[in-house]
Amino acid sequence: MIVRDAVLKEAKHVFFAAMLAGYVGDGDGVTKTKESITGCTTIQFVRGSYKVVDYYYTTPHSDRSAGMTMIFFGGMPVWWMSYGGSYPKEVIPLLKDALGAAYVCHFFNGGRGPKAHTRIGMRYENVVEPGGNFVQFKGREEIRFDHDQAGEVLGFHEYFGGSLI
Repeated sequence: MIVRDAVLKEAKHVFFAAMLAGYVGDGDGVTKTKESITGCTTIQFVRGSYKVVDYYYTTPHSDRSAGMTMIFFGGMPVWWMSYGGSYPKEVIPLLKDALGAAYVCHFFNGGRGPKAHTRIGMRYENVVEPGGNFVQFKGREEIRFDHDQAGEVLGFHEYFGGSLI
């Protein structure tokens, strides 16, 4: 149990570093590839014995996407997160800003952004089911116009995941 806890503790630190360098960051320290035929973008980050692989699929025919983030330790999968939903291009800057706000503080809230984040007249909200933590979690994030709390959802992702050890 002690080894498991130590592996997951470090995996969590590596997760934040990988996410900051990858999707929300400038790509420094990651390998990023995009397959034009399948629409799959793969971002890989390596630190010591840990490897983080974040891959997601998009299509030019809609705003929908789906993906998975895997963390490996010594080649063995130890943690995962699946996510999917729909985000139009106009809300991506807010999404990246919200995710980065959580990652830079090492705040794990379902592996996504903080509970709430506002920018450019839009509001990001993230609700993790009670008891969720790095070992097991499930939730939903949404982006709406800031003044329209009960109105139209501009974009969302549902996500879940946790430890594999």
